[in-house]
Amino acid sequence: MFRTLRYCVPNFAIAIALLLARPSFGQMPPAFRNTIDTISPDWNGPVFELSRNYPTTLPAGDAKPWKAFDFKTQPREYIQAIIAYAREGNEAVQWRVQDNATRRWYHAPGLLGAGTDSIPASGREFIHGLTRERTSPKKELHPSQDKPVSNWAVGFYNPIAAFTIGKVWADPESPDTDSVQFEDGAVAFKLLFTSASDSQVPFLANSMKWQANIDLADPPSTTRAPHDVLLLQVDVAVRDDRNDDVTGWVFGTFMYQADASGTDPLDRLVPVGLMWGNDLDQTWLNRDGTPPTESRHVGWRDRLNGPVDNPRSACLSCHARAVVPYLPGNTVPRTDADADDPAKKFFTNTKAGDVYDGAPAGSISLDYSLQLAVGVRLFPGSAPSPAPQALIGRPPAQTFNFRSGEPEEPVTEKADSRAASAAGAPKAAPGPAATQENQIDWVPWGAAGAIVIVLIFIWLRSKPHSGGA
Repeated sequence: MFRTLRYCVPNFAIAIALLLARPSFGQMPPAFRNTIDTISPDWNGPVFELSRNYPTTLPAGDAKPWKAFDFKTQPREYIQAIIAYAREGNEAVQWRVQDNATRRWYHAPGLLGAGTDSIPASGREFIHGLTRERTSPKKELHPSQDKPVSNWAVGFYNPIAAFTIGKVWADPESPDTDSVQFEDGAVAFKLLFTSASDSQVPFLANSMKWQANIDLADPPSTTRAPHDVLLLQVDVAVRDDRNDDVTGWVFGTFMYQADASGTDPLDRLVPVGLMWGNDLDQTWLNRDGTPPTESRHVGWRDRLNGPVDNPRSACLSCHARAVVPYLPGNTVPRTDADADDPAKKFFTNTKAGDVYDGAPAGSISLDYSLQLAVGVRLFPGSAPSPAPQALIGRPPAQTFNFRSGEPEEPVTEKADSRAASAAGAPKAAPGPAATQENQIDWVPWGAAGAIVIVLIFIWLRSKPHSGGA
């Protein structure tokens, strides 16, 4: 018997230890966790909760007010109908969208990108569920912006869009990315905030202000703390079957303007434009009646983008790269020449549900949803796994922010300097106790250790001695 134990006990002990030493996340599947943050027991403010009870049948009967307008000939009326629909009922519940009495809205799961000692985390913070967006370089938003600023966003999906998200994540342990195509009437919209102050960016005076648990771009940091953020931009996207012969989607962008008319901050959102295709004649930019504080920041050669976005790209060209496997390094032009090279096909129209021209062999379309792409890429909700090279000559994907929006430009000397500075900074002390959802249960570790010690003791007692009288 002891001879048998000599061989089986070590393997048995290892198996038991591995089983019992797994972190405990309660009953929450990793992809459905609310946040990557720890939450201080002293925190008394709002706490984000993922809206995830996705419809299991296609919703019917919801109004589609934008259908009253032609996006090509009535772009201003079209985009205003969308923002009115997106706002309806959400302000009354302070953007806890699962409590909206008019229609429930939903979030995309899995946006839980963790950081490192030198690279800030991109995943959901705990107060409002914001995720990292592209950093705005110095003076990009306004001449008074004297340093880089980090930007943050949270996205919402109407019931029709959530039906498709729910099909992908029906099994949160195994996302199904086959045949993803959103139904006509699917709406996504995103609130984008900046850590810039209104002294740095004067047109943000009296904007909607939230607190968010974020890190800052300058001074560089990988440690999150509650900071004020100001609403800068709102993005909308609508699946409209009247555009099926081009892309099937219509994207729009607003930006906040302090000197626009309106008593409420959200009334002072001014349309930047509307885009239904990548050809230059398939974008409408709002050039008439725009307040003088406008930040002239749009996409490549006057395609549509917002002030937070990469000026070498455009809304549709970036989101068309939402495929599995998601390669963040393959989503935006690296240089001006790259953007202007027809062979790169960055601005080729891609139909809804199709894979973009030039995608790696075997790619599966996620129908313009970067939040689905990032969530699946980061599955099962832990730190990013080592990423493949996007293309020859491109940096590894982990040099980009894994987030719910357009990836950062490739690492530059300035970015390298920032990373080196952050890496050389002293490590922060461990954060406060985690919420129960994210907390590691240390009891199994202790039990595992005790069992292993006992089993090893039995094994050693049973092991025959060599040599001796």
